[in-house]
Amino acid sequence: MIKLNQNELKAYNDILNRIQTLPVGKYNAKDFFNGAPTCPRIVRRLFEDVKKGKIARIVLAGKKSADGYLIVNAVGNVKK
Repeated sequence: MIKLNQNELKAYNDILNRIQTLPVGKYNAKDFFNGAPTCPRIVRRLFEDVKKGKIARIVLAGKKSADGYLIVNAVGNVKK
């Protein structure tokens, strides 16, 4: 797992909080940064944690981070 520095960890935690409030749908990594430049190290950590199932409400839309992320409802199903 990639280790983040203090500033990156703060930004990562902000993203985790934001994910919990987003509506169900498909998102790209850049959508989690609120217009700020996307940090590849943070995106890599997000990808690793999502792939391992460590973050509630989010799953990979494909096999790579570039395929996007799905925000799902509380029971783990994508709202159609």
